[in-house]
Amino acid sequence: MHLRSASDAVGEPDMIVLFREPILLEWIETGEDLAQLVNNVMIHELAHHFGFSDDDIAALEQDD
Repeated sequence: MHLRSASDAVGEPDMIVLFREPILLEWIETGEDLAQLVNNVMIHELAHHFGFSDDDIAALEQDD
């Protein structure tokens, strides 16, 4: 993980990439609503971006 400070040079904005094939394969396998699946994947990846582990995310999902 790269930590930043106020004195860092401004660069390109961070980017999260969602890969189509794994999402589509999960959709086919589970039959989950595709929009909801993409939403869940995006939230999961955002959580990783902010430093949450898979275990942290799973614990938060249990609270729902």
